[in-house]
Amino acid sequence: MLPFRRNPDTAFKLFSVTFIVVFYLLYSSFYDPPLKLERTSKPSGPKVQNETWQGDTARADVARLKRVEEAMKHSFHGYRVKAWGYDDIRPVSGRPANSSYGWGGYILEAAPSLAVMGLWEEFALCLDHIVERIDFSRTQVLVDPAIATKRYLGSLVSLLELADTEVVAEGNITAAEREKIMDKAVILANKLLPAYATTAGLPFPRVDFLTGDGMPRPASFDSDMKPRPQEYSIEPSDAATILELAGLTRLSGNTEYYMRAIQAWAPLIWDKFVEPFPGLIAGPFDIFSAEPERLQRHWDAGHGDFYETLLKAVMFAPKDKLAPTYQRRWLQSAYAVRHNLTSRSLPADNHLTQHMYLGKWDSEWYLNEMSQEACSAAGVIILGARFMERPDLFPLGQAILEGCRYVYTSSSCNLGADRWSWQPMSVSRNGTFGPTTNRSSTELNEHSYWVSDSSYKFQPNYFASLFHAFRVTGEQRYRDWAWDAFNAFDRDCKTPFGYAGLSDVMEGYAGRANWADDVDGGMVLETLKWLWLIFADTDVMSLDRWIFTTGGYPLRRG
Repeated sequence: MLPFRRNPDTAFKLFSVTFIVVFYLLYSSFYDPPLKLERTSKPSGPKVQNETWQGDTARADVARLKRVEEAMKHSFHGYRVKAWGYDDIRPVSGRPANSSYGWGGYILEAAPSLAVMGLWEEFALCLDHIVERIDFSRTQVLVDPAIATKRYLGSLVSLLELADTEVVAEGNITAAEREKIMDKAVILANKLLPAYATTAGLPFPRVDFLTGDGMPRPASFDSDMKPRPQEYSIEPSDAATILELAGLTRLSGNTEYYMRAIQAWAPLIWDKFVEPFPGLIAGPFDIFSAEPERLQRHWDAGHGDFYETLLKAVMFAPKDKLAPTYQRRWLQSAYAVRHNLTSRSLPADNHLTQHMYLGKWDSEWYLNEMSQEACSAAGVIILGARFMERPDLFPLGQAILEGCRYVYTSSSCNLGADRWSWQPMSVSRNGTFGPTTNRSSTELNEHSYWVSDSSYKFQPNYFASLFHAFRVTGEQRYRDWAWDAFNAFDRDCKTPFGYAGLSDVMEGYAGRANWADDVDGGMVLETLKWLWLIFADTDVMSLDRWIFTTGGYPLRRG
């Protein structure tokens, strides 16, 4: 493993980074951004959705679709009765909670999903709250610009897209309501812009909506209660906000949002530090110098959104002059996954089958650990293989997805643990971790992996990959895998007030004793949205016309 380049000196590196950002901003200002698309324009990129469906597989599976709709209504009803206007509901106790910024986060995240599913009564309630009651200037805490952009601004931009394409009929969003949504989106985006006022262009970890200042991540305590200082660093995924900001530029005509988005990830796209595995950037980054603070390279939490956005930025605006650069960087990252991150599990005494998982590099250490968030890589690679006409990448995406599915089916309740480890088969992947307890040794012997975090937190990434795999390949098995997981979800997680995460998926069904009362409602909504789309008619939100952001919101392809 090579360290990141230490020469030239820091002053010259700062000058170089600043020059790159300024150059691209000036360069982009001299051509007409292709994001000024007509609302009636047709997608210009290649088709990606399967066209040769077998039997009725392209049609809606009505019985399964209804079950998912019932689950969505159950989740919404619990929130509506017990926590309306709050960010979330605690699904076991039924208590309301403001887990983010007090804007009614659940409502913002629910609205696009309800629109796609055609649940208009519930949608109308959300729409009224969004246009009449949300005030983005009112929050008493520092705002994470990445979260606010991907989850909340992304929701508003997606609503506008759905209205403009008549997915939401005019009777469900009036012209006046559309303008109010646009006003809200612009207000939120303008509140977030100070986050990008850094030397290198990388956004601040936080922004103060009251003062309009970019801020560090607040001081905190680690797991050993040792104080952590304020931090001016971000993960690569935090800079990947181009879809939401470019989407707002396309709708509003204001190019500043798009230019800020380019500025935010320019130091990562044009990486000036050595990449031992071309395509995999190191992180996290110092926001002022754009220099990596650690040599972590992977496609897991904190990094995966960056690589996913590379692909979808090309699909969103294929005529953009920077699209070839994004495409080249994404292909580099996909092949780096195959050659440098993946490893197959060593067969165990009671499980001889090998499974493919995604590890991580931390400097020269190969971390044989994967989380649910990395399961998104499977669907993104399958989608990219079709879009970029690289059929050799299909087996890679499918193998990773099969590995994620095995983690679900091998648990006692058929839901996947949040994080797990395995013993790599390859001699070139000497794993850092090994089983340290009787339980982990037993799990390794029985399943060829052991859990390092046994909780179930409704991470939607596995379901997003099943959706993309089904729509691209047309294989019925992906619908069936989704149905198996949904039945487990509906059986084990359903509470009187919604759906609760599980403390330990390896313990089997234990009802209230295994429920967690701090679930993220947005994750539940996104999980149910993916499930509904898997069972819907394949013409609904076709991948030939739509892409989905890393927050799960649909945007029109350019």
